[in-house]
Amino acid sequence: MNRFLLAVLLGFVLFAPMALGGSGVKGFGFSELKDQAREIKEEGEKEKQTKPGGDDDETVDFSYAETISGLDVCALVSQLQIVSLRGRAGPMPDDRKMLGLYTPGAVVIPSLVQPKTAVKYVKFLMINPLMAEHGIPILIGTKLGDLPVAFGGEKDGIFAPLPSMLTVAAADSGSTTRKLAGLYAEHLDVMGFSFQIGPCLSLAPVLPDVRAGKDCLGSDPVFIGETAEFFLEAANERNMLTLFTGFPGAYWNRQENTPAALLTPNSQLMSTDFLPFQRAINAGARMIRVESVYAPLIDMNKPACLSEKIIQGVLRDQLDYEGVIVSGPLDAMKLPPGYSLGDAAIEALLAGADMIYWERSGVHVMKAIERVIKAVEDGLLARELLESKVQRILQMKEHVGLRKRGFPNEKAADKLKSRKDLPALAHRIECQSVTVVKNEGGVLPLAKGKSLPVGVTGVVGVDTLAELLKAELKHVARQSIVTAKHGNEIYDFEIDRLISRAKGARTVVVVVTENIRTQGKTRLIREFKKLGAQVVVVLAGYPHSLGDFSEADAIVLTYCDAAATDAAMSAVANTLLGKAALALDPPAEMISVKAGEEVIFDAMEWVRTPAGRLPVNVGGAFMSGLGIQYEADSVVKKVKWKFGDGKKSSNMRVGHVYRKPGEYTATLTVTGAMKEELSAVIHVAAGL
Repeated sequence: MNRFLLAVLLGFVLFAPMALGGSGVKGFGFSELKDQAREIKEEGEKEKQTKPGGDDDETVDFSYAETISGLDVCALVSQLQIVSLRGRAGPMPDDRKMLGLYTPGAVVIPSLVQPKTAVKYVKFLMINPLMAEHGIPILIGTKLGDLPVAFGGEKDGIFAPLPSMLTVAAADSGSTTRKLAGLYAEHLDVMGFSFQIGPCLSLAPVLPDVRAGKDCLGSDPVFIGETAEFFLEAANERNMLTLFTGFPGAYWNRQENTPAALLTPNSQLMSTDFLPFQRAINAGARMIRVESVYAPLIDMNKPACLSEKIIQGVLRDQLDYEGVIVSGPLDAMKLPPGYSLGDAAIEALLAGADMIYWERSGVHVMKAIERVIKAVEDGLLARELLESKVQRILQMKEHVGLRKRGFPNEKAADKLKSRKDLPALAHRIECQSVTVVKNEGGVLPLAKGKSLPVGVTGVVGVDTLAELLKAELKHVARQSIVTAKHGNEIYDFEIDRLISRAKGARTVVVVVTENIRTQGKTRLIREFKKLGAQVVVVLAGYPHSLGDFSEADAIVLTYCDAAATDAAMSAVANTLLGKAALALDPPAEMISVKAGEEVIFDAMEWVRTPAGRLPVNVGGAFMSGLGIQYEADSVVKKVKWKFGDGKKSSNMRVGHVYRKPGEYTATLTVTGAMKEELSAVIHVAAGL
């Protein structure tokens, strides 16, 4: 029987209950296989073998050799696929057909209605024909930050508002990044996911006027590598996998209608673009996605995801990576005439890829699978090659105990909506990330004596920001630019209307997003300046357009998703009002003093506020690491010194004498205006 006809029949027989509106596992279909799947899981427990010559409690991985040999070619090829599904409450009809006939090795759920919906979705996917017949589980993944979908330009409030990865990079705090990674993994685990997509380990773009997405982790390869380690560590603690994306680098380095290009000289790659991936590999990464990036200095002819020189030569041989290699998404590539997605999948597998990533589900995936099956039947692909790839995939699944994973709990998932820890940490990171990159004439912070009256305008977050400023300054007016949100342009009639109402304003705060075109926003700033107003620009999103604001008096950056700007306005308001988050930058080197002589410790030399730093190189004066500071005296509310010799002090600036020679550890703890407490240490050598 034709496989596509069989898919239609299979989809109707196995998945009709879902279409009829049932609930729970039965409502998602496969209910008749539930008991059988559970029995297979229990049998898998018994099949763990004792190591020859080892202790009785030492075990080896469950062997899939016999299972793999019993799979037909269709099942083998299907195991090599990672398919992104559609549907926010469950798979769409076409997806259900595909899952029944071509059960993939992994699936991605891109968006959900709410956390408890994930449990039903995951349960449905866990009980599938391949699990029932062969005991082979399916990997289920997502990107936590993408789950909430924006409606009317705003994201729903069911999922916790998460900081963008660029926000995390601007905050540049190892401790908060580690905590965020832990909460990411916990939330995904509670909802039943077995792997997370990202972070993307590719550096920010270097081409002029090119912007990256919200998932960019900035320009510092060391920070990106450290972040990869944190996310991997957190996922491992939950027996989850992490699919790192962006290899071989330069994922964001693309101009309109052209593929991304890695242009870094080969001699510099290990210290730049490859460094985050090498750190992830050294930390035990088991999944890396190779993108459709061109690296002409390595392979002039093929994109990385189809290149044996990059997949085998660089990732396997040079970086010594032994995990699963994923190529794709292939359906996001522009293919030459006469070259099908199936041809691309075959080429990727021959180049060394273990799995193929599909950005969308649909008939094109099934056709590609059929094309690969035909290649095996025609001898273009050896069955032994497919078996070796499936073996690596199943070993990876066994490593995280996927066969023994129980069903997620709907009540536990539903409680995620009321959890306060992730929103609280997200807000803390937002506060730490807000960056001031221009502040001429000390326009900031805003204050009653020098700034009033204040007007707030812009395309997003205006009402929220105005209310927060009004609580402190009282005399604050507002006017949103409604049309710009949809047209990405500030039109002349809007500018004329705003200017006519802004006379008398001493300070105007303008909130814009990265998508607003240059002409309108530059004219708006210029017209406000003609009125004699001081202009403070708040830019939300990727800061590639900083050069457009040269006439503004101050520029403040927040790196949030444009659909979730309101969640960042509290952090922006605190920064505008001089209540920004603190960071501590102690001296990097050991301090040398003489025993018996006084040394001055000044907390203000260690404190930095606002805490955020520009995480990417934009060009000109806007280089990575830039962050203009305020006077911190009013922000630091409490100081505590411990000098390492039993002596303490609560003075901002204090002289201290080390009586005896030796090495000491001095600790500074400060409490900020937002009641955050930070500590930093430095080593002191007291000599004769």
